[in-house]
Amino acid sequence: MIASPRYRLRFALLSCVLLWGCAGERGGPVRVESIRFFPSGARISLNRETAVIEIAVLDADGVQLRSMNVPEGDRREVTLSFPWTENARYQFRLRLADGRLISRTATAPKKSEYLAGLDLRLPYGARVPPDASSLVGTGACVDGGVEIESFANTPIRFSVRMTLPPDVEFRNTKKQWRRSSADGQTVVQAEGAVHVAFEKRVLLFRVQLPADRPGQYDVVVEGRFTGADGRTWTRKRKSALHAVAPSQIASLLRIVSVHMPTDAEGRYDPARRADHIVLPNEIARWIRRRLGFGAGFIDRFHPAAYQTLRVESKADKGLTLLLSSDIVNPKTGDSVPAFAAAPYLSPGEVAKTLAIVFIPPGETADVILPIFIRPDILLPGEYQRGIEAKLLGADTTVLSTTVPLFVIRRNVVAIGVTLTTCIVSVCAFVLLVALQRRIFARFNIRSLVLIALFATTTFVAVGLPLTIVTNIVSALLGPFAFIVTGIFAQVVYFLLLTALVVLIPRVGTIALATVVRYLLRSVMMGGLSPVDILYVGTSVLLKELAFYLAGLTRSGGKIMAHYPQAKGRVTALAGIAAGAAEALSLFVSICLMACLFRLYFAYWYIWAFVIVNGFFYTFVGVAWGLRLGHNLRKVTD
Repeated sequence: MIASPRYRLRFALLSCVLLWGCAGERGGPVRVESIRFFPSGARISLNRETAVIEIAVLDADGVQLRSMNVPEGDRREVTLSFPWTENARYQFRLRLADGRLISRTATAPKKSEYLAGLDLRLPYGARVPPDASSLVGTGACVDGGVEIESFANTPIRFSVRMTLPPDVEFRNTKKQWRRSSADGQTVVQAEGAVHVAFEKRVLLFRVQLPADRPGQYDVVVEGRFTGADGRTWTRKRKSALHAVAPSQIASLLRIVSVHMPTDAEGRYDPARRADHIVLPNEIARWIRRRLGFGAGFIDRFHPAAYQTLRVESKADKGLTLLLSSDIVNPKTGDSVPAFAAAPYLSPGEVAKTLAIVFIPPGETADVILPIFIRPDILLPGEYQRGIEAKLLGADTTVLSTTVPLFVIRRNVVAIGVTLTTCIVSVCAFVLLVALQRRIFARFNIRSLVLIALFATTTFVAVGLPLTIVTNIVSALLGPFAFIVTGIFAQVVYFLLLTALVVLIPRVGTIALATVVRYLLRSVMMGGLSPVDILYVGTSVLLKELAFYLAGLTRSGGKIMAHYPQAKGRVTALAGIAAGAAEALSLFVSICLMACLFRLYFAYWYIWAFVIVNGFFYTFVGVAWGLRLGHNLRKVTD
């Protein structure tokens, strides 16, 4: 039987899942990035998506004012409504799904200031915390943006004034700014209005830092707001760009890991094959269309998969990186057009995707890069992902690594075998229920007791030793543990089963013995599962067919009457038939595990497992079982 490898692989899968669950969240520590007050409460922003189960707010004396359970799901922002007083200090506490508690204290603004928010994003798109600084390359050309957001349902006019150092070149990319005179500084201004709550205006710009001139460049933004009632208030934001030579940064960065496939939030899926993209099989797509399930949606306009890079920084300041991933042919080094996204996402038909990330000082950050494919021209094979990281505004690569990417087509053989197994097992179960009276009528009480005795002996001689030695042998031999465990699972099992068939040469003997054995195992070990039901039906039918074709259960087992004179012929016939049936049975179990448990095996391993554990060990067990059964038959006769 295949109990040993199936349970060993199931145990390995369960261990991997448990270890993954104990590994903790990916993406570094969760922290509160900012707190923004609005008329009826506050909005708390986190540095990344995470599951929050409860949020509470406390006043300066530690008295809890309000708490709220957060609905399930990962989120980056949480909103809590409560009455607040201007200039008062409040502590916000968030309880995460993993039990951790994070908090941050904030001072409520003046009553007028909550009507509009002002943020300076430099570099823009990297989620740099407010008033933070970032390391960039010397001579960098950096995009920035000033965000104005309204929290009132009445119009608010704004006037924004931005001051830059004199040696920083300002570029008005969207024609939203106008220059004004200032002594020794570059000053630009912009005006506008927001009309409804949560309306956001973004004023974009670009700055060019001096080449080969390291140093700090401060950018200051002041906003003056006027409400509908004529009241005015101001807000101010500051950000700094630290220009350094890229060569000074390379030693402070490290790519911790590259995981693929992940989801759009960076969560790795251990149930899918690492570094693999599975193309839909044309036969499977045709079947899906005929059954009305659709053909599966996959095109170059939507990512086929995501990869997540975890980058660690040891710098004493935050830094902004530009990361890229290019999929190339490993033989020629050329970019593969079949991985190019839509033209507006990937100009030039190159398989490159980009991402900008801000890494806080001494922390790690996850960077999620999509992978696009063109299924109409993409061919299965092995490719390479060339991953590079550059300091924003510099052409020097500070990090690089190469990771393989495998493209395969979905195995229609495994799917077909699984579907066939399901149909055969259901039919076998229905047939057993329908013919149970006729089956039991073929056996007398003595035969039924003997079958139960041999089934119990099989459980004790096979199941219990496997339970004890499987984990130990698997730890020592890894995937080759079946060489040892197969001695119990195949040789000993078929020795006893063949001896039983020789003593009771009737169709149904194997089925009854197998059912009793699995019931014992289920009661004693708790191992019954729907997969076992699917597998057992097919396995029993194959064994019954093999022993019937070999003549052991046909015509009352008359072939054993010629055993002493034709021992070699009988042994060869029964061993080959049973070995072929068990090899096919083991192949069915591998297909079931591949489809239902997402376990994948190399072809050479499948062949070794099927031939050694399935055919060879079964042949040996049947040969010894014929001799044992013949000797027991002489005693009983």
